[in-house]
Amino acid sequence: ARDSQFGRRSAFLHGLRMMLRYWVAKGRRALQSCNLRGGHRFDFSTNAVAGPLARAAAVSARPPRPRLLLSQDPCWSQHLRSCASSSASSSSRVWDLQASIDALAGEWGDDIGLSIEIKGYEAWFSDGTGPWVFEELDGALLLRGARLTGTPSAPVWQFPSGLERFWARPDAVGTGDTAWSDILLSYKASRLRLRQDLQGAFANHDFDRVISMKSDWEQNLQMPSGLTEDQHRKLVVGKKLIPGACFRHKKFDYRGVILGFDPWCTYPTSWRARWVPNRPAGEAQPFYYCLVDERDRVGRQSRYVAEENLESCEFVFPVQAELVNVLFVKSDQLGGYLPGPRLEQALVSQRSTGKFSF
Repeated sequence: ARDSQFGRRSAFLHGLRMMLRYWVAKGRRALQSCNLRGGHRFDFSTNAVAGPLARAAAVSARPPRPRLLLSQDPCWSQHLRSCASSSASSSSRVWDLQASIDALAGEWGDDIGLSIEIKGYEAWFSDGTGPWVFEELDGALLLRGARLTGTPSAPVWQFPSGLERFWARPDAVGTGDTAWSDILLSYKASRLRLRQDLQGAFANHDFDRVISMKSDWEQNLQMPSGLTEDQHRKLVVGKKLIPGACFRHKKFDYRGVILGFDPWCTYPTSWRARWVPNRPAGEAQPFYYCLVDERDRVGRQSRYVAEENLESCEFVFPVQAELVNVLFVKSDQLGGYLPGPRLEQALVSQRSTGKFSF
C-alpha cells in the first residue's frame, strides 16, 4: 500500500512539473508578443526591459528581405502598379529592373567555366543548381545571392563577401561575319606587302621609290572601296598594327611586336568574361597575338591584346625576346620587323581558312 501511494505521489509531481513548464513557456511567448506598461518589452536574453527606441534600433538593424521578381506573383504585379502610380522615379526604377531581366535572357558563360541559361525570371546553372529566381533589394537586381553591379550586356555579380563573377555571351559579337573578316585580312595583307616592298626599295637604294612608298603608307592608299562608316573607322584605327610592327601597351606599358590578329575576340567565354569588360563592343574589335619584350615580362611570354590597348611605336625597336629571331626578319630601315618564313606561312594560311595558328 505504501509503494502504491508513493507511485501515485510521484506521478502527480511529474504532471505538476510538466504543467508548470507549459505555462511558463506560454507566459514567455505572451510577454514577447505583447507590449508591457509604457510600451516596454521584457528581453529574456538579458533579463532586462527594452523600450521602444531599443526595439526600433533592432528592427532597423535587421537586414531587409529581398523581393521575388515573378510576373506571376500577384504581390509583384501589385508592386509594379503601385510604383507606377506613386512616383515617376519609382516607376522608372521598377521598369529598369524589368528591362535588365529581359536583356539578360538567353545563354551565358561565366569566368570560372559555368554555363547559365536565363528563361523569364529563372536561371539555371551548369553546376546542377536551379532554377534560381531573380530578386529585388533596394532597387538592385539579385540572383543566387549576388547583386548585379555590371550592365545587362556585360554582367558582373557581386556577392556579400566581395567575390565577383563575370558573365559573357557564348559567342562574341561579330563572330561568323565572313565579309568583315575578308575585308580586314585583305587590308592588312596589302599593308604588309607595302612594308615588304619598302624594305626592298631600301635594299636596292631606290630612294625615289622609298619616298613614294612612304607617302602611300602615310596616306593609307590601300583602303578598299565600298566600306561602311564603321568598317572604315576600324581600318583607320589599326592601319599601323600589322605583323612585325612594334608596339607599347597603353595600359600596362610593356613593349612587344605583333605576330598576327583576329577580326574579333576568339578566346573562350570564360576569358572574355574576365578580361574584356566593355562588351559587346570590346569583343567585336580586332585582337592581336603579340610577343612581349623580355625586359618587361620575364620568360617567353605572349599576349592576346585588344586593338584599343595597342599603340604603334617605332622607338620600341629592337624588341628583346628569344622568339623574335625565330619568327621575324629584322629591318633597321623600317624600325621594326617583317614576318619570317614560318610566320608568313601562318598568315597565308589564315587568309584561306580565316584562322590564325602556328
